Amino acid sequence: MKVLIAYNLEDEHVEKIMKAFPGVELIRVSDPGNMGDAIVDADVMLGGRFNAELFAKAKKLKWVQSASAGAERFLFPEFVE
Repeated sequence: MKVLIAYNLEDEHVEKIMKAFPGVELIRVSDPGNMGDAIVDADVMLGGRFNAELFAKAKKLKWVQSASAGAERFLFPEFVE
C-alpha cells in the first residue's frame, strides 16, 4: 500500500506511522502543488488540497483523508460519482 502525505506532517508523526505500519510505503510531498506524479499509484492521500485534475491522475486511490475541517471542497462531481 502506498500512502501519499501532501500535508505538513511533523517528522515524529511520520515516524510513528512508519513504525506502526512497516509494510506501508509513505511518500511525502512538501508542496501539494507538485503531487501529480506521486498520486498516480497512491492508495491513500492525506492532504488539504484535492481537485478533479488530481483525481483524474489517481488510478489506484481508495481513500482521501482531509487534514482539516471543511471537507466539502473535496466533493466535486467526479469524486462524488
